[in-house]
Amino acid sequence: METLILYLVIPGRINFLQLGRYGKSCEQRFRQNFSKDFDWLEFNLSLSDRVLTGDRKAIAIDPSYITKSGKNTLDLQT
Repeated sequence: METLILYLVIPGRINFLQLGRYGKSCEQRFRQNFSKDFDWLEFNLSLSDRVLTGDRKAIAIDPSYITKSGKNTLDLQT
């Protein structure tokens, strides 16, 4: 939970040094925790079950970090 809260409040670039500076844990603890496997799908499903009501639910991903013009554009016409 601490890491998710820090992602919301840290201005600018977020790295282990920033997490250690703004958080209650040290930088090394964040590094060790990030090296462990984490089931993001199960986390998101559990979170959506708690927050969303109804029978139909969807999880969306925003790939805004992918470049969309120039040499990196995916050619779907072929």
